[in-house]
Amino acid sequence: MLSPTPRLKPLGDAEWDVAGKWRLQAAGAVARSDPEMAKALRVSELFEVRPKDGGDLAAAVRVVTIWRESSAEGAEQLQESLKEMGEAEKGRNLLQAVQIVSLLPEPASSTENNFASVTTRFVYSPIRVSPIPANFGTELVAAPGVSLMPARWAKKKWQGDGQDDWQDQLSAAVTQALEPIIALETEWDQAKLEKRIKQYLRNAAKNLDFQTKPWHELIEEFADQVFSSIFQALKERSWLPQVDFLMVIDAAVKELFPPYLLQSVPQQLFEQQVLHAHDRAFEEQRFAPMLWDVLFDKVEDKVVKNKIYNAFEAGRKEAAMVSSEGDPVEEFIKAWVACSLRELQGSVPEEALPRELCRNLFHELYEAGALPLPLTQEGGTPPDGILHVDQAIEDFSEGKLQAPPSKGLAKAKKPKAALPSPSQAWSASLPPVHVAPVRPAYPTPSLAPSKGGKAPSFGKGGNGFNVFAGQKRPLDSPGNGKGKVSQPFAAKRPKPAPMLKAVGHPLCTQQEDCVGDAASALVQHVDDDVPGDIYCSACWAIFADADETLNAIPFEA
Repeated sequence: MLSPTPRLKPLGDAEWDVAGKWRLQAAGAVARSDPEMAKALRVSELFEVRPKDGGDLAAAVRVVTIWRESSAEGAEQLQESLKEMGEAEKGRNLLQAVQIVSLLPEPASSTENNFASVTTRFVYSPIRVSPIPANFGTELVAAPGVSLMPARWAKKKWQGDGQDDWQDQLSAAVTQALEPIIALETEWDQAKLEKRIKQYLRNAAKNLDFQTKPWHELIEEFADQVFSSIFQALKERSWLPQVDFLMVIDAAVKELFPPYLLQSVPQQLFEQQVLHAHDRAFEEQRFAPMLWDVLFDKVEDKVVKNKIYNAFEAGRKEAAMVSSEGDPVEEFIKAWVACSLRELQGSVPEEALPRELCRNLFHELYEAGALPLPLTQEGGTPPDGILHVDQAIEDFSEGKLQAPPSKGLAKAKKPKAALPSPSQAWSASLPPVHVAPVRPAYPTPSLAPSKGGKAPSFGKGGNGFNVFAGQKRPLDSPGNGKGKVSQPFAAKRPKPAPMLKAVGHPLCTQQEDCVGDAASALVQHVDDDVPGDIYCSACWAIFADADETLNAIPFEA
């Protein structure tokens, strides 16, 4: 077991206040993962340990002390201190911990004892807020690749569904994520809500092509599938934007992905990818209904609506990936306007989108909350943003504003550039990330039930799932009459840049839009005792979540 070096100072009783405990959670994470520690420390154990148990707290005390000294001695001296302590190979891990303890917030009061929000975020804090410079500590040796899978997987053969052991860590992550909002849920009890979330995770993992795709693409696709299902089923819940699913995605990937995919992935690179996939997928789901509502109010022609939707969505995605050194709000608005209007060039006649209408669209989107949440987290939506919008539109029209070089991210079905290999991970630049949601997202419309033995349609011509059924939306075609919704037609939402193609069940009515697979059980929709269409259990779960009045019976092929 490690012990403090002479230069480290013991902590006094006065330093073990509530704020100190918050920071020691992060330090405990390092102690817990230190291979030289005789036993693993749980973060919760730090609440009970006192300075007299110096052996168990050696690593924690070391990290806290390094953090305190770094502010005075600077990064160069900090690196030398790490070398003196024989910690060169773990230098970056310690530097990461230094950042964590300096970023954790203070408790709201001296009696506050709910540390859940911090404990779920402590690993990701330095990546999210203050990434380690790529060239810092170049003499330090990169940490070796580590296995992220639970030890129990080493003795088990991967079966692809995670039915046996996945409940342990993933169930705990789901419970912790939902704990802050469980009192706000009025339709389902806690057990049912947690069961549904885990079902969406299982279904998403079943649709991934683990045999041919790299691990980082699979994580991106997994996040897209998970949040698509969650938003479709829970879109009416006002609490949904308040839930932080980061650690749920983290635990789900570790439990539901084949172990061999992650065996050699460095921890930091894995965390970076999970964070990016989680926040990107959530942000895209949050923006889609907002854009639809604005377009419905302002644009009549359905073809123009769809083209503007695709252009504005793609432009916002691309703008979110652009980094700059100026005012973040102003630079994002410039990139968003320029990228969106560039996408429209040549596809929409100028008379179909006059400058005044263009301004109104961007104004309403801005006021509805179209800015990425990180830009409004602290001070809200800046009131001068409208001026930046007007100026950006004017400059683009006059040729003074050019869109950033397109990287193909907005239209690509998968990332074009591969992430760094494990050997390059520590020097690779981090991808742009979004901060997790901190305020309610734009409200989304309700799902209308279908009649005549049909489940709600979701797809082409009324055969595809549409989360906006029952509300007027841009239409591609008036449907085919195979099922009715409360509005004259079942509106179709253009699919935003699909990240993957589900395998689907060959007998499921959803066909190419099916989210299940050939192994999924089948059910038959029943309306007033009249048998209807056949669906796989994965697709039906989405319908049942959206409308519990729908009925189905088991179907044997």
